Amino acid sequence: MGVKDNIITPYFEDPNVFCDFINGAVFGGKQVLRPEYLESLPRELVMQRNSSNKLNCYASSH
Repeated sequence: MGVKDNIITPYFEDPNVFCDFINGAVFGGKQVLRPEYLESLPRELVMQRNSSNKLNCYASSH
């Protein structure tokens, strides 16, 4: 942690690129996430699954 990624971070700032990646990697290519669903959030996020296996995301307090 603490090392800035100057190559990947700007690439994923494009909502279309980010959605394509997540839809391919997480949802097996199904178009679940769309650019119009996104909003800008702090860059450091924590993702955890709860007891019912639902994914929760929140900003890190670091």
